[in-house]
Amino acid sequence: MNIVSSPHPTHKQKASVMDPLELDYSQFTILAVDDIPSNLTIVSLYLTHMGFRVLTAVNGPAALSTAAESLPNLILLDVMMPEMSGFEVCKALKQNPLTTDIPVIFMTALSNTQDKIKGLESGAVDYITKPLNNRELIARISIHLKNQTLTRRYQQQANHLETSSKLSQQITSILDMEELTTRATRLIQTRFLYYCVTIWVKNPRTDTLILQALAGRDFDASQINPSELSLNASQSIIAHAWRSRTVHLTNDVRADANFLFSETVPLTRSEFAIPLQVGETLVGVLDVQDDKVDAFDQEDRIVLRMMADQLSIALQNAQLYGRLARFNHHLEQEVTRRTAALQEAYAQLIQMDQAKSDFINVASHELYTPIALLKGYSQILNEQSLIMENEHLARIVNGIDRGAQRLTEIVDSMMDIAKIDNADLNLIFQSVSLAALWQQLKQEMTQDLVNRRLELNLLAGLFSLNPIDGDAEALYKVFTQLLVNAIKYTPDGGCITVNGRTPTPHTIEISIRDTGIGIAPDKHEFIFAKFYQIGRVDLHSTGKTKFKGGGPGLGLAIARGIVHAHQGEIWVESDGLDEVNCPGSTFFIRLPRQQD
Repeated sequence: MNIVSSPHPTHKQKASVMDPLELDYSQFTILAVDDIPSNLTIVSLYLTHMGFRVLTAVNGPAALSTAAESLPNLILLDVMMPEMSGFEVCKALKQNPLTTDIPVIFMTALSNTQDKIKGLESGAVDYITKPLNNRELIARISIHLKNQTLTRRYQQQANHLETSSKLSQQITSILDMEELTTRATRLIQTRFLYYCVTIWVKNPRTDTLILQALAGRDFDASQINPSELSLNASQSIIAHAWRSRTVHLTNDVRADANFLFSETVPLTRSEFAIPLQVGETLVGVLDVQDDKVDAFDQEDRIVLRMMADQLSIALQNAQLYGRLARFNHHLEQEVTRRTAALQEAYAQLIQMDQAKSDFINVASHELYTPIALLKGYSQILNEQSLIMENEHLARIVNGIDRGAQRLTEIVDSMMDIAKIDNADLNLIFQSVSLAALWQQLKQEMTQDLVNRRLELNLLAGLFSLNPIDGDAEALYKVFTQLLVNAIKYTPDGGCITVNGRTPTPHTIEISIRDTGIGIAPDKHEFIFAKFYQIGRVDLHSTGKTKFKGGGPGLGLAIARGIVHAHQGEIWVESDGLDEVNCPGSTFFIRLPRQQD
């Protein structure tokens, strides 16, 4: 085993060129397995010098035991060993749920293709030939640790986004204070496994904060003492966050003079208190505690603040609802006051919509970076001969590509909504043939139509339309959204028909008619709202072109925004919702004609 075949940089030298994903080797544990002790010693010394924590094993059974107990980040595994070969050890690792995700790199003098294939089929991610080269060893370890780190980071971000979305879905329509706060604390605690999550609201009659809801490990709300906190308490991070109207993060409560110790939650080591505020109005405090020091990384802080913003609005709405319920007992005497409260509620709804728009804008920008990284690393993998020669790995990488593309489409839709909300579409008007756009779209969607056995008919009226002044790219998005919508809500084997006419000398009209399940008359206006979904969202299938396929609920809102920016109109006509008889729906777009 050659460990000195090439010069090696120090860890600090190496880290300076690691971009965009820099690794701190000291945070990773590597298990080296070899039946020759001298080989283990050399590998261990080199990897330790580079900063890694290194574990060793001299045979297969010892390797399996150490891996299950210590859960290393990566395993270097010799192939030729007594008792159990490396292939057998790798298969056993992959069969154990505790160790199945640990990447394995084979170390062996065997170099023929059949042995390499056998190694990869047993579950290894890579293959390095003895005698080992320093740089090659570190390079291969680094790329797989990067992939592991990136995958976990992406999974964490996806989990954060999903949790934020679930919180929004669950609390938006809840107006009962107890139910709202109970659901919110339970969701945050169970999704992120924090030690304790609480929501505090102000007592309207005293200068104190009341514990409104709690979720945690091994205790319940009745055990918490005190259940009220003085707003003037000096030893209370929660009270401090309320008074200062700013977030209060302490990575180690033992070093924070504002920390208030409680015997019922003695294991608290980190605390993050966020004021729940709408505009200048304070409605409560979200407090999150964990039993680990430095528990809240940057992504934790970002997502908790986003959820706090959502919770603030929902909490204020619940408080408004409570006041309105009390007002109803004195309706005749409180007409003026009730009207004012309704106006305030309306203002808050506008504010909530703006908050959602701001969240979409921020979230979209934040998601572009990990998506770009995902695409970049996927492209790198696609260029590797090892991937190209392995059908299974190629399918996995292609799946990553498709997922990244779908995420890109969703984020693009979110950005389009943000631009529409901010009146920032920046349309470029020119002469546009609508028939040509539909012909292009039909060609692009051919495979989706074939998969669903749907027929798309472009009638003669469409081709008789004169060109219009418009933004071709934006109008193409409108037609795409309407066609995808028709595909989603038309059962397999159905028909979609596109036609055009000139209803007035100054306008043209396009109709998109499907043989789908239809839309209830009272929903005709709501379907153009952001995030609106027809039917129960939990019953939707996955995939944007599957029957009743899921999506963020932005397509029709984008279509309406673009059509309005063209000084046009968009509406829908349907006899109702019927998944048995399928009355269908027809969407209409009316746009100004091109001026002669």
